[in-house]
Amino acid sequence: MLIGSRYVPTLVKDDPGTEMAVEEATHSQKSKLPISEHLANERTFLAWVRTALAVISFGVMVARIGGRFERHDPHSMPHFSFSLLLGVSFTLLGVVLMLVALRNFLYVRSSIERASFHPYRDFAMLLTAMIAFIAIVLTIFLLTF
Repeated sequence: MLIGSRYVPTLVKDDPGTEMAVEEATHSQKSKLPISEHLANERTFLAWVRTALAVISFGVMVARIGGRFERHDPHSMPHFSFSLLLGVSFTLLGVVLMLVALRNFLYVRSSIERASFHPYRDFAMLLTAMIAFIAIVLTIFLLTF
């Protein structure tokens, strides 16, 4: 029998083997469900790791290339440029993003195992704050140079 988009097996009273087949099908459906959820959780984690690596790479690029566009006296002592500060900030932000993604991955994994998944609200709020921070800092960087 099809209920919504999910197949729910029904018993046929006249066939003695049907009850065993239905029990095996139900067990098979239950065992496949956590595997697909764990794989989806892992794909999401890897996507956040790729994003964190992109933020780290961007930070390194800003630190290395951005300083070449700033004016400074070659005879003065070395100083920390805005580009270097911005690049280091992005690199650290990427590391924090990776650690937060790991924490979320482990939280979702344990929730799947307990069959009591509730989305982690703080993770979405933190990511939104990080993206807003990146946008504000980039806007300041673009307006000053």
